[in-house]
Amino acid sequence: MIAEGFQGFFGWRGMPDALRDRIAADVRAVAPDMPAERLNNLGQIVRAGTTADFVAMIKDQRERVEAVVRSGGFSPR
Repeated sequence: MIAEGFQGFFGWRGMPDALRDRIAADVRAVAPDMPAERLNNLGQIVRAGTTADFVAMIKDQRERVEAVVRSGGFSPR
């Protein structure tokens, strides 16, 4: 299994969609200005995507970790 660490911005439950989308758009707008070479040297890859992209990344990671846990005979919850 490959486990990737990732970072992102999280809001509170019930955060208005318009605010969430505006923050995500602002992050995507400044992402090209981030020092990609420096971050790459640290093993980081800048992937400024949409909220849906981030949700999908979290879901995928959760499913992979749960599969590993189940393969060891444990319950993930």
